Amino acid sequence: HGMKAWAEDLGYSGQPFAWNEDRRIQLRAELDAFFARKYGLTAEDLQYVLDPTKATDADYPSETFRVLKEREIRHYGEYRTERLVLDVWQRMEGGQPDALPASVQLPPLERLPDGAWAWPANIQPRDRLRYAAQYALWQSDPASDGSRMRFIIASLTEPALLTPLLAADDRNQWVRLVGPEAQPAQGAVRLRPAINAAWHSMFETLLTSGQLEERADGTWTRGQHFSATGLQAASAGAQRAAFAIRAVRSMDVGVLTAAAAPEDNVIWARFGNGRSG
Repeated sequence: HGMKAWAEDLGYSGQPFAWNEDRRIQLRAELDAFFARKYGLTAEDLQYVLDPTKATDADYPSETFRVLKEREIRHYGEYRTERLVLDVWQRMEGGQPDALPASVQLPPLERLPDGAWAWPANIQPRDRLRYAAQYALWQSDPASDGSRMRFIIASLTEPALLTPLLAADDRNQWVRLVGPEAQPAQGAVRLRPAINAAWHSMFETLLTSGQLEERADGTWTRGQHFSATGLQAASAGAQRAAFAIRAVRSMDVGVLTAAAAPEDNVIWARFGNGRSG
């Protein structure tokens, strides 16, 4: 809010953007590629700046961003900055924006091993919301999925919520692939307290960062600043979301609304009142 006057001088009069680490990483990559082009660098020049050993040979005696490279390999298993900047450069060269929505082809489910879609143990329940929302929004069709998007995201984070609504074959595969968390429960399925508590703040963050847009009728779709950075079409997260979207598309919205326990009406709460970041 302290930068409001400066933002208005630059022609922006919307709400302030929340800190979004994923979005900032993508913006930095876009700026790096943009200025590399402005300075007249070629693709080979840019590769040399990012990692001279790949532009010359492995024995090249100089390094540019050794500390950054080693830290990212340690944390992410890859030199992420290099990949993101070169991806942006290639899109600028070809003039092709990211394809949306993403097309995720589900393999024959019977060929997948048991537990293939289970949530990794290192991702806490409250932290699932961002992953689930990004994969669901990435694959969604605004024309058909907007009114169901809240339930899709909720059922990805709390898999047992979807289980009783599935036909027998789909239910068996969902339980087998997701694991114990998708097992049918006795009585109404509740969101875990950690997920319920995190719901509001997480989606306010997605709204204010422009990743998510809440329309005037309360439906959800991708925001104008949605970024697919780091999302992988062949990943368990993408497949899990593709399955849930396909299943929920055929369900009546009233049925979905009734499936959530009254105590979890946070799923249907209105956060942005139709605004996007």
